[in-house]
Amino acid sequence: MQRTAHITLQGKGGCFKSGITALIAQHLAANAPRPVQCIDTDPVNRTFSRITALGVQGLELLNDHQQIDSRQFDTMIGHILDHDGDTVIDTGAAVFVPLKAYLVESDALGLLTAEDIRTVIHVPLIGGLDFVETANGLAAILDDLPDADVVAWCNPFFGPVEYQGRGIEDSALYKDNRERFAGIVDMMKTDPATFGMDISEMRRDGLTYQQAIQHPDYTAVARHRLKRVWAYYCNTLDGLDIGQKATATA
Repeated sequence: MQRTAHITLQGKGGCFKSGITALIAQHLAANAPRPVQCIDTDPVNRTFSRITALGVQGLELLNDHQQIDSRQFDTMIGHILDHDGDTVIDTGAAVFVPLKAYLVESDALGLLTAEDIRTVIHVPLIGGLDFVETANGLAAILDDLPDADVVAWCNPFFGPVEYQGRGIEDSALYKDNRERFAGIVDMMKTDPATFGMDISEMRRDGLTYQQAIQHPDYTAVARHRLKRVWAYYCNTLDGLDIGQKATATA
């Protein structure tokens, strides 16, 4: 059975990369026939690592001089190759440029493809003034990493995810690369004072959605809201093309 490697990648900070990574990992863990390997490479905020139920491994990408240790990228690819199942990797904004450069220079994604491992890169897009910056990050990934499929995650926290009234599906970037997209996720727009606070507390406590939904210390209303959020993303991820990819036969 084909394996998959999921990498959340974006050069802009504060766009919910770790939250997206956690959603992917939890969904795969609930549905995959084999254990999911989770790796946290964010050198600044190890938010993904807090979710103890996922058994997240930390991978240090900075050396003692706080510089990128490119050899550790080899270790990351080795973990993907050696694992008999799917892999989910969280990254930080600080490693966007060096990681992308490493993947290009080493042809690491070509190696994964040769080993029948499908790479899916999950790219957050945010609304408001930073939409163009995050869209440029998506464009760079599409241009530089042709062996990967992509999923665009549209996060409306800072405003509509659009430019001059046009969303990503209406853009030339999407239309010119339609075959590369494994899906587009319209992230759930929630009230920061209710849903947002519930999600923040769940992340602070290092819980999965399923754990939080059943946690006796959370109020019934909070558990109900989290259940709605989890159901929304389960339905959304079920509809994406992010699993085993059919291989053409002669």
